[in-house]
Amino acid sequence: MEHFLYQNGLLVSYWDTSFSDHNESVHPGIGEVLPIDSHPNPIYKLDGTPWRGRIQTYDAPFSLEKADSFTLHDNGAASYIRGPAAVPTFDDRKQFWNATQPTVGMKVPHAGVRMRVVSADGTSMRIRIDSTTPAQ
Repeated sequence: MEHFLYQNGLLVSYWDTSFSDHNESVHPGIGEVLPIDSHPNPIYKLDGTPWRGRIQTYDAPFSLEKADSFTLHDNGAASYIRGPAAVPTFDDRKQFWNATQPTVGMKVPHAGVRMRVVSADGTSMRIRIDSTTPAQ
């Protein structure tokens, strides 16, 4: 068993009450309450296959900090996971779902919402929320 830390930051979840479950195997990228991953592109193992969803979402929060790097093992082989750059802004005009792993991530409704982490200090965070022109 290996351990890794989920990252600090603003974890955004989208609630869609038209669904009564989170079963993305039935409806990929949509569900009742799903987290939005600030880094939706898959993280791959050494053999070229993507890591499972729990590992994919370790870096989900929007933050001012680069995500941690760490090593996991797959069938005894060490696989280095390089922490991606900070993503401080959620903008629902962007995609937060990747067809490579359809049961990880969220298809957002593109309603014109933007949230930006302005500052963070310990357990305190300031964010700015504003509206944008919705995507067509």
